[in-house]
Formats: sequence, structure tokens, C-alpha cells
Amino acid sequence: MKTDKLVRYMKLRSKVEGVEWGLDTEYLEPYFNNGGRHFFGVHLDDKGNLLFDDQEPFKGFFNNWEMRMSGVV
Repeated sequence: MKTDKLVRYMKLRSKVEGVEWGLDTEYLEPYFNNGGRHFFGVHLDDKGNLLFDDQEPFKGFFNNWEMRMSGVV
């Protein structure tokens, strides 16, 4: 599903922010399929790749996550 990366990212971000995350791809996917590309500050492209996060818990959080997921770090 195209929102899998978003869910993985938001699970981590919510832990760092100290808030509960209970949404899954089954909930988010219909919004994505209907054109939604902006969820909780996170912007996605048409393939479901995360582009940036307007609401990252601290500067560099999103970039650090991206590097870890790509295997760079």
C-alpha cells in the first residue's frame, strides 16, 4: 500500500512527540487514493514516497529518518 512508509514514519514520530498513534494503512489509503498527499504535516508524492514534514518534532528529524531508511546511516 502506498501509505506504508507514512505509517512507519508516523509511528516513530508519535513516540518522539509522546502522543498515541492508532491509524493504519487501511484508514489512510482511501484518502491517498482520493488525492490526499498531505497527512499530519507530511507530504507524499504520487507513489507514496515521503517528501518532507512540516511538523517534524525537531529540525532534522525527517532527514535523519530518511537516511536511516535508505541505509545511508
